[in-house]
Formats: sequence, C-alpha cells, structure tokens
Amino acid sequence: MKQKIFSATMLTLMILSLAACATSTSLTGLWKDNKFNEKPLDSIMVLGIAKKSDVGQRFENLFVDAFQKKGVTSVAAHKIIPESRQLTKENIKEHKEIIREAADANHLRVVLITHLIRVTEEEDDLKAQKFDPEPSSSYHDMGTYSIFVYRDMRSPDPTRSVTRQYVRLRTQLYDTASEKLIWSVSSQSIDPDSVDTIFRELLDVIINQLMADGFIGS
Repeated sequence: MKQKIFSATMLTLMILSLAACATSTSLTGLWKDNKFNEKPLDSIMVLGIAKKSDVGQRFENLFVDAFQKKGVTSVAAHKIIPESRQLTKENIKEHKEIIREAADANHLRVVLITHLIRVTEEEDDLKAQKFDPEPSSSYHDMGTYSIFVYRDMRSPDPTRSVTRQYVRLRTQLYDTASEKLIWSVSSQSIDPDSVDTIFRELLDVIINQLMADGFIGS
C-alpha cells in the first residue's frame, strides 16, 4: 500500500515538474472592470512600450497575428501612428491624444498596452531549481543516492539556492471611447531564453485569459 502511495506521489510530482518546465511565463495578477459587459471585442490596437522601438514593434506584430487568427481585427500601433507623432519622452503629455486619435481613425474599440515593470535577479531555494540534464555524481551509486535524497527530504539545506532572472510585465486594456481601463494583468517570466520567448509565452497566457474573461471569442 505504501509503495502504491509513493508511486502515485512521485508520478504527480513528475507531471507537475513537466508542466512547470513547459513555460516560464505566468500571470501573477488580474483585474477587470465587471461593469464593462459589452459583447466580445472585435477590434484591437496593440501597443508595445519598450526602450528599443524594434522590440516594441516585434511585440505588436506577434500579438496582431494572434488576434487576427481569433477573428479579431487588430492593428499594430507602429503602423498607424504617424512618424511625426511617434511616442517619445518629449511629447509624453500628448501620448493619450496620439493613441486615441490613431485608434479612432482606424475604428478600433480598445487599446492593448504592454510595458516592462522590472527585471531582477533573485535567489530561489533548491526546490525551485531546474532539473539538470544529467544526474549528479551523487546519483550514480544506489547507496549514496539513497543517503543524498533521504537527507534532503528529511532536512533540506535552506542555504542551497539558485539565482534566476525574473522579467515582470504589465498588460492593460483600455476602452477607446471612454479612455478607461477595463482589464489589467501582470505577468512574470523566469529565466527566459530570449525576448521572443517572453512574447510568445505571454501571447498564449494573455489570449487564454482574454477568452476566459469573455473579451474575445474562442
């Protein structure tokens, strides 16, 4: 009986571990305006705010493609905001007007804006560490393996840790007509391989959450 329970527990842990490794990006916060109960959105303007314009444009293009596949008319901000009206620090007080004009001119009901909150390096304890591709030397002998694992299960060493990079973003959805916030999520990516990795994983979680909240259809 104990063997069956142990096997079932190990199987569950393996499944959870594989699921965790499948993506490094997840939502860490969610807010929505429950008063905004209009029918699913049919048009979206996508704006990515980044220090490098090509990074923001890459984000916008990926999200536009994803929304289009869901049957939602979507346009990248960099394609409809005139060159003379690009968003900069110098014209920061005019940003709302510039965004609103571009959205109105193209009949886009909402504006999706994503920006970087922060990038940090933090220490996590060993239980959060990624699996090594190969077993450590302690695992090669059955006796030392048993001692090693049993010791850690009974009294894990809190000083054993790994440094990981956390990239945190915030994504906001604004109603064009009222200019009011109607939906907001914060996300976290852990040890991303690249900016593209973050965008593609963020795209999946954002699209899924928008569908779950009824903002876009399936």
